[in-house]
Amino acid sequence: MASVLTGYDNHSVFANTNWDDPEFTKDKNGMTAEDAANMIQSQVRRIIHDPAISKGRKMLMIEQFRNKELADLQTRVNYEDIIRYFEGMIRFLVRMNKLKESDTEIMAAQLSSPITVWINLCDREPPARRKLWNWFINMCCSSSRSTQSRTIL
Repeated sequence: MASVLTGYDNHSVFANTNWDDPEFTKDKNGMTAEDAANMIQSQVRRIIHDPAISKGRKMLMIEQFRNKELADLQTRVNYEDIIRYFEGMIRFLVRMNKLKESDTEIMAAQLSSPITVWINLCDREPPARRKLWNWFINMCCSSSRSTQSRTIL
């Protein structure tokens, strides 16, 4: 149990990011929508392909129904930390005048929920990865990036 918790905290981009920290955002001040899309693509590729992350995610999916601590971690991993991360990124983009101000929690949910579902589908149906990747690219990226990015998975 302790190794799962430590492993998540040590590996997760979402658990260790603070978009309100000037030290974290100092190299992101000129971030464009395309930069954000590229960053998200890179994170999703890592989440799908990193063996430790993949194994932990699958274990949590199964064990959440048998263990309250793992159920709580599953909620944190697949909802709370992801929403906090994307909400912080959206607030940052609003501060940089890259996005129009709106309800950042709803915007974060609208951005992250399809990605989370997509990752779960990739876990359950690995042969569908390419189709799902193309859907993901089309959902979050401009058409000019879509063609280039389809060769990644």
